[in-house]
Amino acid sequence: MGSCFLLAEVVLQNPLKIHNIEIQIEDVNDNSPKFSKKEFEMAVPEHVPTNTRFPLESAQDTDLGENSIQNYTLSPNENFGLDVHSDELGRKSVALVLEKPLDREKDARFRMTLTAVDGGVPQRTGTILIMINVLDSNDNFPHFTQSEYKVKLRENSPRGTLVSKVEAKDLDFGSNAHITYSFHEKKKQAYDINIKGNRWERWPPSGHWAKRSLVEIEDENDNAPEISIISITSPLAEDSPLDTLVMLFRVTDGDSGDNGRTSCSVEMNLPFLLKSTVNNYYQLVTQRPLDREKVPEYNITITATDRGSPRLTSH
Repeated sequence: MGSCFLLAEVVLQNPLKIHNIEIQIEDVNDNSPKFSKKEFEMAVPEHVPTNTRFPLESAQDTDLGENSIQNYTLSPNENFGLDVHSDELGRKSVALVLEKPLDREKDARFRMTLTAVDGGVPQRTGTILIMINVLDSNDNFPHFTQSEYKVKLRENSPRGTLVSKVEAKDLDFGSNAHITYSFHEKKKQAYDINIKGNRWERWPPSGHWAKRSLVEIEDENDNAPEISIISITSPLAEDSPLDTLVMLFRVTDGDSGDNGRTSCSVEMNLPFLLKSTVNNYYQLVTQRPLDREKVPEYNITITATDRGSPRLTSH
């Protein structure tokens, strides 16, 4: 069963203590797999070779772990089978596989039901109707010059930035070799895009899918560190012992990776010392005796800097 955690922190004073709290939320199987539509229609050429794969839309299930989609099944038929594949992240993709040659004069149209099955108790399912029209005299598919395209794109790239170029070729001539392109977006931080080249011999069009075009969004260092003061001890007695807490604060940064890693500093030659604690908390404590008659007050500047390029700083 999948689970997630809510993280919280409690800060206590006198004496100062920081407590971390983890609340585990366990998933229950309360969502069924769902497809984006109730039916899907496609055209398959009569002379397409056996073992040809036709990728299908994957279902979505908002549950986690075993409660999410575990398998797909296809209603019985003589010509098509099902290929279910799991990638390195456990995401399942599904495709029809032609197992027996087609004969349009015998079967010009197929109606099949694709079922997505989760692993929860009780088990839940979702279905989509697949309708296949068998086309005559469609001898060549468009083929992409690459089976996979990988692109890295910075998150602040302006609209109109060229992301990638794809190319498909068709050995047919005239209208049979005219290719159009479309894509289907799957995710948000990394866009997993299936690109299809269609040959407009007749409607609905036949086509061939590229394996994958993966566009990874790279983080831009566009967030400066933020300093949040938790508590300040002021006024401070001049006879305060060494290591007395003067101020507690935290530094956060909305970026990720090195862009979100921060460091803090204060001016030199002060009777105070900056200590780093857990979860980006910092303590400013006394490190030398104080003398009010010599220095009645201190103005202290805290500087927080991230490790991005270029580095961003807050005071």
